[in-house]
Amino acid sequence: MKLKCDKELLLEKISKALMFIPTKTLIPVLDNFLFKVSGTQLEIIANNTEMQVRIVTQVMESAHNGSFCIPAKMLVSTLKLLRNPEVTIEVKKKEAAVVCIIKSGNSKYVLSCDPSESFPEMVAPNAPYEATFDAKPFRDALQRAERTTRDADEFVRVELTGMEIAMKDHNSSDMFLTSTDCIKLSRHRVSPRAVGSWEPIVISTNVSEAIREMSNDRQVLDLMHDTKKLIVHGDWFFITAVLINGKFPETNQFFDDIPKDEIQLTTFEYRDALERLSIYCSKETGYVMEMQMNKDSLLMSTVDVGRNNEGHELLEINCQSPKVIAVNMKFMLTILSCIEQDSIRMLYSEPNKALYVYPNIENPMEAYMLMPNFAGPVKTEKKK
Repeated sequence: MKLKCDKELLLEKISKALMFIPTKTLIPVLDNFLFKVSGTQLEIIANNTEMQVRIVTQVMESAHNGSFCIPAKMLVSTLKLLRNPEVTIEVKKKEAAVVCIIKSGNSKYVLSCDPSESFPEMVAPNAPYEATFDAKPFRDALQRAERTTRDADEFVRVELTGMEIAMKDHNSSDMFLTSTDCIKLSRHRVSPRAVGSWEPIVISTNVSEAIREMSNDRQVLDLMHDTKKLIVHGDWFFITAVLINGKFPETNQFFDDIPKDEIQLTTFEYRDALERLSIYCSKETGYVMEMQMNKDSLLMSTVDVGRNNEGHELLEINCQSPKVIAVNMKFMLTILSCIEQDSIRMLYSEPNKALYVYPNIENPMEAYMLMPNFAGPVKTEKKK
């Protein structure tokens, strides 16, 4: 088997597929791409057992149809350093082994290959549930939801390391991407272009990152799923991914009774103050920050008990219901990193109830919830 390719086009496609190659695996053949040739069409397949990508591209010439494995990282590294715009890949049997011969200009390289029959392809399901999304808002929602799961690794419940994609209810076509680690929660509304029937699914952050990377230049994404797998279709690529098996916590109840008391803050000023305060908080105190909401000011205080250091920041606000609430500063900074708008609304009720953070715009597409820190108030001497 022999095929001639445009080097840059091939390198572009296999570089995308490389993120699906496992960093460590007990199945050596998964270190390879599986190439399937049919006329001038080439399918590039990579699989890490959690998800598989199938990329379709074109070659300049091919002598025979068939399939072969080729070491993924070696191929990418080789093509990056070749200067000739064309590359030829020829597959030959050498005694009992299979080799791939790469030629480009005066360069020639020989790679030992695994037999293509041993490559475990992931079978795409007959998916009864489907929806079509505009790619950019869907990517943006995925990226923000990923940040909320950063601290969920220690939890036993595996579904909390991922995110749920679910319809708001049966009377609405809006869908929500929700992620939580039981301390903070983010919910992002996306409006599909079209949606058939849909059941809630939970995907891992690895799958989310892969979808974002592969759809970076796409306008539209088609999602289909059954009870075990998700398919993402984007013109020239197909992702098949295993869903997380577990029921995501019911979160709609948290947004049924939103607190009425609120303050408004400039996002940059609030984030800037927290970043300065973060120097003075410590893991030993759970990164706790006390927010003392007064009628016309917000006093934020934190302490590093190990070094007896403390920090205070004061912002001007308009507050109708003064309260003192303690939260995890690290988690609040994570929430603020997701918000692009210039101003936020912070809704609250009692010190033992959750805070809600929204962009200060009409009908926002995102909402965040943060549980208070129950370790008690920050014990510092208040500055006069």
